[in-house]
Amino acid sequence: MSKKIKFHESNLNKGTEFGDMLLEKSIEKFGFREAGVIDKNGKIVSGNHRVQKSSEKGIDEIQIIKGDPNKIIMVQYDDIDLDTENGKELAFALNQTAKKNIEIDTKLAIEELGEEIFSEWGGEKFNSRMLNNSNYHTKDGDGDADDIENDLFPITILQTKEEYEDFLEIKRKLNTNSSIIAFSLIIKILKNNDKIIY
Repeated sequence: MSKKIKFHESNLNKGTEFGDMLLEKSIEKFGFREAGVIDKNGKIVSGNHRVQKSSEKGIDEIQIIKGDPNKIIMVQYDDIDLDTENGKELAFALNQTAKKNIEIDTKLAIEELGEEIFSEWGGEKFNSRMLNNSNYHTKDGDGDADDIENDLFPITILQTKEEYEDFLEIKRKLNTNSSIIAFSLIIKILKNNDKIIY
């Protein structure tokens, strides 16, 4: 990679295995299509993973455009036509790759930004990384509600519609249809002094 730009050593986005696979596929099929952002010293603000993956695929030539934050910067490619099947696939691929390759390092983000800024920008202390931590798994780790049923006492919770929708969102992030598992994990997270922010 050119010495004109440098990777951010404290990149808050760790990326994901699936997102990395999509990124590789996108670059192999369409090339480098989304411009990154660098600071005045050439350090990458946004695009660390894209630049790294492109470099691995042999795309090393760098074109730097001086930007103006008061102007909308658009990069035009003459080989793209959004009214074609290829153009539509590219648009979908770029959006999906960006969506699937985000995994924020919560601890590092809070250390660098502070909790107020972290929360202001929608930072989530509760995310999919927690499910990889054994402290948040059910006792045998297979996520079966029947396996934890005997360890819990039945309770009834009255919720407003908004609160119930929030709970459904938490279940979605937990990737479970079981209210038992979701509620159990929420209790464990709170006992470990984490907050649920979504």
